[in-house]
Amino acid sequence: MKAHTICSLLMAVSTALAVPAKRAEEAVTISGLWASETSETADVQFILVDANYDDTTDASLSWERPGPPVTDSRTEDGNYWVDFPGGVSNITSFTLAITRVKGPEIVEVTVNANETGSLWTCQTSIGSMVTTECRYSGNITVYPTSS
Repeated sequence: MKAHTICSLLMAVSTALAVPAKRAEEAVTISGLWASETSETADVQFILVDANYDDTTDASLSWERPGPPVTDSRTEDGNYWVDFPGGVSNITSFTLAITRVKGPEIVEVTVNANETGSLWTCQTSIGSMVTTECRYSGNITVYPTSS
């Protein structure tokens, strides 16, 4: 009888461990999205709030131009990869992809200052160097997809 009870208990535990826990998919928020570019450098900064993992982190990416953004960039806490599918030829329009390093979560957002009513606005100033700065007015809230 004891052997039967122990076997039943072991089977129940192993079955419970084999079933993955379901995560509540909550929206991810990107705030403070800002970018700047000159003929020599480009920068993108934002704050990521991911309620699915109780994580808030900054991202600050810089690269030399002309040239593509760095492909192995991460957020400051190292928990997310930051990528620009298709590259960034001009900061007025690009796609930002954020992927959780240890998890299936992917967030992708496209900003385009040339679209009517866009919250992504850009200004160019001419000084010793031509500089374009863009800001997103408000927060971007998006539901992640799984990889």
